[in-house]
This record gives sequence, structure tokens and C-alpha cells, in this order.
Amino acid sequence: MFASAGAGGTVRMLAHADVCDPGVPGREGCRFSPAYLQLQAGYLFDSRETFQHGVGLGIGSNLAPDGTTGEGIDPFGQWVLSPRYLFRLWLSDWFQVMAAVGVPLSFSAVSGNAARESFAFNWGAELQAGAVFKFLHGLGIYAAANAAMWVGSADSIWPTVSVEGGLVFDYEVLP
Repeated sequence: MFASAGAGGTVRMLAHADVCDPGVPGREGCRFSPAYLQLQAGYLFDSRETFQHGVGLGIGSNLAPDGTTGEGIDPFGQWVLSPRYLFRLWLSDWFQVMAAVGVPLSFSAVSGNAARESFAFNWGAELQAGAVFKFLHGLGIYAAANAAMWVGSADSIWPTVSVEGGLVFDYEVLP
């Protein structure tokens, strides 16, 4: 079993002109999503090999506001649940490579003079790769990169790239 706590940032690879327009004041800055915090827990199935796989769940929230003039999402106004299937390759006791495939689910409270609803739900598909360095038995740091494709509505898709890092804690369950 493991748990991690980290922080990261996201770049939107595609900015839709009806939402993000560099020529319109208040709509020029939506290329970058706000920084976020993420907690994750997972269980890797027992294996005597150097390769493991398992399941995990992440929960994250935004640290800063996100949106355009007059409407948007306040800090901690968006929560993302990320069920994931996990993969880990043990290169040594000190260093592991990890990957995950998941379906993030985003729940947001939209504020302001919104022409939109006060609640928004989005979903996506993600692929993450990263590395863990353990400086103590069971405790280490990780860094990861994530590519996701978010479905914003029936007619918009938002591809994103994220990077994050933080602490990871492993707990080995012995038979």
C-alpha cells in the first residue's frame, strides 16, 4: 500500500477562443490552470517480481482561482477524484518507475455572474508516468508528468499536460 501528497501545475494545450482570448481583457490568462494539491492512495497487488500493478484513487483541488472576468472557480472550489490503475517497476530498493491510467472526474462550484450553471461536472482520460526515490525505507519523493484529455462540454475538449511532485509513503503488507 502507499500514500502520496504532492503539488503540481497544468498547462492547457488548446485554448478555445470563445473562452480564452488573448485580445480580450480578463480572458487572456486561461492557458495555465491554477496550481493544485493532490492526495493519492493505492494498493499494489502482491508480486515476487520487480513489476507490480494495482489500483489507486487520487483527490485533488485547485489552490488559486480559475476563470474569466466575472465568473470562474474559487480556490478549493474544484475537486477532482481520479480512480487509476497503477504500474510500478522496481529498479532497486531506492528507485522505482511508476505509471498510471485513469479517468479523472471533476466537480466544480462556478461563481460570479455566470451564464453557466452554478455546478459543473467534467471528466477525462489520463496517462501519468513518474519516478520515486526513497531516501528512507518506505519514505521518499516522487516526480510525475501527466497528459490528460478533458471533456468540457458536448463541443469542447481540453488537452492538458501537468507536472507534480511530493512525498510518498510505502507500507509493505507482509503475508
